[in-house]
Amino acid sequence: MSAQRQLLYYVSQSGRQPKFAITTSIYQDDDSRHVAKQSMGGESLDHLHAMLASYGQLNVLIDKIPGLDIVIPSKLDSGVEFPFIKGVNIERKLLRSMLGGDEGVVKSIINKLLSIVDSLPTTICNPVNNPEYKKVFGKNFNREVECVIPGIADLNLDNFIESAQGEWTLIDYEWVFNFPLPKQYITSRFFAYFFLLKYQDILRYHADTVHQLEVVRGYGVPQYIIDSYENYFEHIPEAMNAESAFQKYVQKSHHSEDDVNYEYIHPTERDTVPRPAQLVPEFIRSREEISRLSNKLIELERNHRETHDKLERVELSGPYKVAKKLSQVKHLVSRLIKG
Repeated sequence: MSAQRQLLYYVSQSGRQPKFAITTSIYQDDDSRHVAKQSMGGESLDHLHAMLASYGQLNVLIDKIPGLDIVIPSKLDSGVEFPFIKGVNIERKLLRSMLGGDEGVVKSIINKLLSIVDSLPTTICNPVNNPEYKKVFGKNFNREVECVIPGIADLNLDNFIESAQGEWTLIDYEWVFNFPLPKQYITSRFFAYFFLLKYQDILRYHADTVHQLEVVRGYGVPQYIIDSYENYFEHIPEAMNAESAFQKYVQKSHHSEDDVNYEYIHPTERDTVPRPAQLVPEFIRSREEISRLSNKLIELERNHRETHDKLERVELSGPYKVAKKLSQVKHLVSRLIKG
């Protein structure tokens, strides 16, 4: 390692189980940058070093896909290291294109991701029959389904960088399993994370310019996305149940109240996501209700203080002290008689 190495970025995954707890750092090393994934405490070394074998498996497959590369790992005593890949994060490009109304670019990005998943070797099986799968993902997809192997769980777009020449590089493949993983889980997981979780607030804010429908209860998605990829949204509830089981497996603590009940809405029952302007009357009513409740709270607090002051005055008064003393004497006499 160079003596000139400078830390540029650091994040800790300390909330994971010890066997998965890692840190991720970006270093400036002379005239180049590197990304290091390192174990916290040593228990996660096997997990990180497994990425070396995963690279060997995935590189053979990805080499067959034009315009796609995979970052090469190097082994460290504390984990693994990769060269820093310069370019545009594909997830950000998708968001910018969507908000800019460039439907062609949006669909081309999503279609390329789906083609990458489709290029992976598949097998038809019931994944739940594999005890290792069931330990990680529960009993979800308990039927004969199309599965990919190796089972690379996280192919979300934030793990891809696009070069100036338009080539994609997979920069993170930490979660690769040696058992078959349902293809529908991988793809529907992407649609859920991008449209329902990470960027839902931004999409709703732009409902004036991006027409959206509620395809999953409480979540708006651009209509042209639903029209083109309906099937993936239909499988989101089961995919996210599997994701919840996965997070419970990885994290130190996962509370059931954190789980979201994703309800797919049939096309005939969908509502248009309200535009920001349509929400103004509701906002005004909510603000008026908050003001009313605040005034009520102030009144109750004033009444409470007045009652408390009255009690204090009573307790300090002569008659109250005499009555309290008599009560204590009476209680003592009663105990002596019983004794």
